[in-house]
Amino acid sequence: MKIHKNIKDNIGIFLIALFFIIVTIGAVSYTKEMLKNSINQNKENIKEVTLQISHNIESKIDNYINELTFIGSKAELNDKKQIQISTDILNNKVQSGKFNKVLVLGLDGKGKNNLGGDVFLKNEKILEKTAKSSKPTILYSSKFTSYENDVILYSVPIENNNELIGIVVGINDMASITEKLTSGIYEGKGCSYIIDKSGDILFSRHRYNQGANLYDFLDERSIDNAKSNYDGDGYWDVKGEIHGKKSYFGFSKIKNTDWYIVTSIPAKNILLQIKDSAKIMISLLIMVILLSLSICSYIIRIQKLNEKKIMKIAFRDSLTGLMNYNKFVSEVEEYLLRQRRKQWVLVCFDIDKFKLVNDIHGYKVGDEILKIISNNLNYYFKGDIVYGRLGGDTFGVLLETKEEFEIDEIAKFIKKNIGNIESTKNFNLEINIDLSIGIYKIEDEAINIKKFIDNADMARLKSKETRYKEYIVFDENMSREKKKILQMERDLFLAIKNKEFSIHYQPKFNINTGKIVGAEALIRWIHPTMGMVSPMEFIPIAEKTRFINNIGQWVFDEVCKKLRCWIDEGIEVVPIAINLSRVELYQQDLVDMLEFGINKYKLDPKLIEIEITESTALNDIEFINEKLSGIKALGMKVAMDDFGTGNSNLSNLKDIQIDVLKLDKSLLLDIENNEKTELMLKSIVDLSKNLSLNTVCEGVENMSQVEILKGTGCEVVQGYVFSKPVEVEKYKKLLLRNIN
Repeated sequence: MKIHKNIKDNIGIFLIALFFIIVTIGAVSYTKEMLKNSINQNKENIKEVTLQISHNIESKIDNYINELTFIGSKAELNDKKQIQISTDILNNKVQSGKFNKVLVLGLDGKGKNNLGGDVFLKNEKILEKTAKSSKPTILYSSKFTSYENDVILYSVPIENNNELIGIVVGINDMASITEKLTSGIYEGKGCSYIIDKSGDILFSRHRYNQGANLYDFLDERSIDNAKSNYDGDGYWDVKGEIHGKKSYFGFSKIKNTDWYIVTSIPAKNILLQIKDSAKIMISLLIMVILLSLSICSYIIRIQKLNEKKIMKIAFRDSLTGLMNYNKFVSEVEEYLLRQRRKQWVLVCFDIDKFKLVNDIHGYKVGDEILKIISNNLNYYFKGDIVYGRLGGDTFGVLLETKEEFEIDEIAKFIKKNIGNIESTKNFNLEINIDLSIGIYKIEDEAINIKKFIDNADMARLKSKETRYKEYIVFDENMSREKKKILQMERDLFLAIKNKEFSIHYQPKFNINTGKIVGAEALIRWIHPTMGMVSPMEFIPIAEKTRFINNIGQWVFDEVCKKLRCWIDEGIEVVPIAINLSRVELYQQDLVDMLEFGINKYKLDPKLIEIEITESTALNDIEFINEKLSGIKALGMKVAMDDFGTGNSNLSNLKDIQIDVLKLDKSLLLDIENNEKTELMLKSIVDLSKNLSLNTVCEGVENMSQVEILKGTGCEVVQGYVFSKPVEVEKYKKLLLRNIN
């Protein structure tokens, strides 16, 4: 009996030991896998966060370089081969907060600062580096001239006839970059900083990191891993991640610099609970089975809580609580894989002119509108379908459809219900919003969610160009068109530097005297490969990228310069009208820029007429009138262009501070055979005279129309019947002929 009992006890001990071993191995394996998955997931998150910060900084650097490029385009050589540029231009960029200081230097290091003071920087690296590369340069300096603090130098070469003659230098303290860094990621436990290719930390929101080296935070194995990312020139890859002694690091190269953004997250703050629980679980498993099982249960619960926490940080939009872009992509993919036999459409929509809402009413109001739309999505769709905020004011929705006509119903439903902010009790402002909607019908065999979103988004952007359609459905022509637009976007920034723009002038004639009484300046772009690009194509792109401000300044300066030349030659000039887009009107320093040009060329302001479109004038009458008052105070006249193409309302004319009303050619379409059209036009002309407005009729094509216009009282016309837009030399000949 005793022998049997010992055998039984031994078997029991063996089974218990075996159970301990199996459970321990299983628990250890499970814990390792859990840690591995958590680490991999956080590696992806930190790379994404780092890449976003890098994009933000790149955008700011691009803006600085564009500002300096504009300054460089205004530089000229005097008789002594010295660079000359107005200090007003330099000081304007400092006063507007773009730079702390701006310098213009010759290759000998001598030059001027924005206050007109002399500067000599012969031994500074920024001069040598820019001159050597002949392209924009960004440099960090801890010992630059009289600056006590560390500064960042942005430099752009100045060329004359493709020959380097000097550089423009913009100086900012490092706060201009560090403000884009964040210390609030991962609930304030992470931080980001900028390093050079040798690992030295240049900028950080945490002062104790300043001057340290990234390799100080890495063990020997991690250093070897980091160096394995080097290319032939000693640079790291464009982006990636490494594991340090106590932290995880994501890195991303900042384009056009030798710098990298690095984001670090202390490993203990992400995995501390998991690791501690794992140790407790393993130790208790050796002692007590029941406790080990409890600890396993505890570990699983903690893991789920941490996963929810990480998922909330990584996949939820912080403002609206909706899915963000990454979560939307994964959820749509999972949804389609489960229900592939159904017919689906992907809808992208945004708020028209949302930036104007933010500019006029403030970002707090803009955020409130985004929350209302998000609440509408939750209310009407109740989580039954996939929807999310894809970025900015753009939202995405996956919807099932059975018939073609349902697409039309979907678009109407979204506009009427999802875009409705009027019914919200807590929203008191009277703001009318409209939505731009793009739709992609999912018919692909292969599931590529990002492609589906891109296609729907292309249709959304296309819908902004169509005035009378509720929505646009994607077709392949849009993809080809987008590639062309992207190419034009890139080329636009070089067009001024490469002297690809020119100005044509279309005269305005007094039909009673036959004399030229004015002209309109019209920009033309001769692209090196595309040839003549219509303003209808590139102006909207320039407005979207805000490069329209640079183009507008160039046009204004060219017109003023040409007027000055003609006056000096003794030619009797007439006023020239210059078109201003909606984006240009929202420039804070617009009036100052116009005044500077008039004073620079010593022109009578009456020789410049500013044209705005009817739709621009009626968009925000109070704000536009404020800007127009500033322009008129300079002595310039203001004209409303394209009257008759928008929501034309004669009563609006009394509310807008204009001097000239330009009637669109669409008002002439049937004037030769429709007496009502002639009467309508005469009424507009009579009303304009009563309001002390001059009228100009555009698009006049034949003498029959001219004779009818004489009967309406309209005296000034513009159109092919007298002259199409002509190059500058031909316009000059017309002016000379106008005298005789």
